[in-house]
Amino acid sequence: MNKIWAVAWREFRHTVLTKAFLFGVVIAPIFFFAVMIGIAVFLKPEAKPLIGKVGVVSPNNALVAALEESLKPEEPSEAISLDDLAGEETVERVLEQAAASQPDSIIPREIEVELVPVPDHEDQINSIKDGIRNGTWTALIIVDEQAIDADGEPEENRVRLYVAPDSPPSHTELLEDAAREALTSARVAQEGLDPQLVAKLTARPRTSTIRLVVGGDEKTEIGELRRFLPLGFMGLIWLTTFISGNYLLTSTIEEKSNRVMEVLLSAISPMQLMAGKILGYAMVTVIMVAMFSLFLIGLLVLATSLDLISPMQILQSLIYLVMAYLMVAAMMAGIGSAVSDMRDAQTLLGPVSIAVMIPLLLSPVISEDPNGLVAMVTSYIPPLTPFVMVMRLVATEPISMVEIALSMVWGFFCAFVMIWLAARIFRVGVLMQGKPPSPMELIRWARYR
Repeated sequence: MNKIWAVAWREFRHTVLTKAFLFGVVIAPIFFFAVMIGIAVFLKPEAKPLIGKVGVVSPNNALVAALEESLKPEEPSEAISLDDLAGEETVERVLEQAAASQPDSIIPREIEVELVPVPDHEDQINSIKDGIRNGTWTALIIVDEQAIDADGEPEENRVRLYVAPDSPPSHTELLEDAAREALTSARVAQEGLDPQLVAKLTARPRTSTIRLVVGGDEKTEIGELRRFLPLGFMGLIWLTTFISGNYLLTSTIEEKSNRVMEVLLSAISPMQLMAGKILGYAMVTVIMVAMFSLFLIGLLVLATSLDLISPMQILQSLIYLVMAYLMVAAMMAGIGSAVSDMRDAQTLLGPVSIAVMIPLLLSPVISEDPNGLVAMVTSYIPPLTPFVMVMRLVATEPISMVEIALSMVWGFFCAFVMIWLAARIFRVGVLMQGKPPSPMELIRWARYR
C-alpha cells in the first residue's frame, strides 16, 4: 500500500504543484468568468447606424406615416454602473442586461431614414433596386394593395423588403419589424380604432415568477439559471474527469515512451503502478472540482437560488463524480498502456470521445424530461450513467430513490469491471513497444491469464 501511495503522491505533485496547473485550473477560469461578467454588465453591442433613403410602395400615404412612427429610435436602456453593483436586484439586472445584449435584440441607436413614397411603376422600382445595389438607396418596401385589408389571408406574403447584399442583420430585422408594425397600425386605423390604444390593450404584461421555497420564503425564479443547472453540474463532472483522465493518459504514454516505465516496474508491480496513478489523479480531480464548484455555488448564492440544490443532491452528485472518474480513468489507463505516442492514442480515443459526447448532445432532452424514456435508458449505459444521472438529479422533476440506488449499484459494478479490464490490458501493454494494437488485440490482452 505504501508503494501505491508513493506513486499517487508523485503523480499528484508533478501535476498540481506546477505553474501550468495553477494557470490552467485556477487563474484561467477566474479570468474567463470575470471577462464574461464584465461583458454582460458593462458592454452592450451596438449596431451600425441606419441611414439613407428607403423607398415605400404602398396603397396610401397612411402606411408611410405609420412607418415613420415605427422607425423612431427608442431610448437606450440605462447601463449598470459600478455603484449599482451592491444593490439587491444586481443579479436580475445583470441577467436582463445580458439578455438585451444578445444579437437578436441589437437595435441601431442612430436612425436617420428618409421614407420616399414610390409609385407602383416597374421602371421606377427597378431603378431603385439598382440604387440599392450601388449604395444610393438603403432599402425598398413594397406593400400589396390587399395588405391593409383586414380580411386578407395573413399567411400570404403581403410585404416585400429589398435590401443590399451587405445589409447588416440588425437593419433588416428593424425594417421588417417596422413594416409589420406599420401595417398593423394602418389596419387598426382603417377600422376606426386608435392604434395607440389598441397597442396598450394588447401589450404583453411582464411576468415575474416567484418560487416558494421550504420554510416559507419566496424567491424570484430565474428561468435561465434553472435551465442551465443540469448542464452545469454535468459539465462540471465531465470537464474535471476528462482533464484528469487526459493527465493520466499523457503521463502513462510519456513514461512508456521514455522507458521510465521499465525503471518503475523494477520496484513495483503493474497493478500497483496503475492503482497509484488512478489514485493520484483522483486527488487532482478533487482539487479541480473544488475550484470549479466555487464558481457554480457562487453563482447560485449571488442569484439567491442556492435552494435549487439540496445537500442530498450534492452528496449524490459527488458519488456519481467518483463513478465517472473511475470509468474515465480505466479507459485512459488502458489506452495509455497500449500505445507509445499520442498520435496512436488518438485512434483509440475516437470511440471513447464520441461515446462520452452523447450526454452533452442529449442534455436538452434529459433536462426537460428527466423521467422520460431517453433519460431512463441512457442512465444504464456505461460510461453515460454518471453524466446522465447528474443531469437528472438537479432537473425539475424528482427521481425515485430506487432508481438512484439501482443506477449507483449498476454504475459502480460497470466501473469496477472497466478497471479490471484496464488492469489486464495495462499489465500486458505497459512494456510493449512498436505498432499500436487493434481493438481485437486489446480484447485478447484482456483475456490473458
